[in-house]
Amino acid sequence: MDKINQMKTLKVIKNRYNDVFTFKLDEDDNILWMGDFTYCRYAWPNDYSYAYSMFKKDGGKSTLDDFIVKVHEYNTIHGYTEVAKKYGCLVASKTNEISMVDPSGGPYYSIGMEIEGFVIESFERTEDGYKIITKK
Repeated sequence: MDKINQMKTLKVIKNRYNDVFTFKLDEDDNILWMGDFTYCRYAWPNDYSYAYSMFKKDGGKSTLDDFIVKVHEYNTIHGYTEVAKKYGCLVASKTNEISMVDPSGGPYYSIGMEIEGFVIESFERTEDGYKIITKK
């Protein structure tokens, strides 16, 4: 705990429920996000590998990036596209990774967002909250 107390505090936030969250910069330019995460939403990123492999096996010609768009396509007149209907159910979650953290009352952060001049690359659960791994 002494090591954490010696770290530079980037900011302290009080959310709409008066929960206090502290953000401290560690020696690797990652951010320790500490506070009460009792009531919290979080998300896992999608894993398209199996769905894309089945798409390719069936003769699909799109790149992975194009497939990711197609597998989520929906139109208000016809509903989900054929690709979305056939392969959407094969998209899984990377349950060993966290892509978004949102404690009740905020603040909300997800991969790619900026926090105090740092871009969020990933999250790791810690005893006191989350370590926000930043892009180097």
